[in-house]
Amino acid sequence: MEFERHPERSNRYVVLAKKLSTKYNTKIPDKWARRYCKRCNKFLYPVHILGKRQ
Repeated sequence: MEFERHPERSNRYVVLAKKLSTKYNTKIPDKWARRYCKRCNKFLYPVHILGKRQ
């Protein structure tokens, strides 16, 4: 998976997607909106989330 090799790139794509959706007044699809943190704009990788909860 790309996130494992380049996490900073994945986080940058989240920031770019949010900027584009704001600029063009469109909504990010729910499928993708649930994959990043609304506060820090970081991509949420499922394995890391599960590891923190346990």
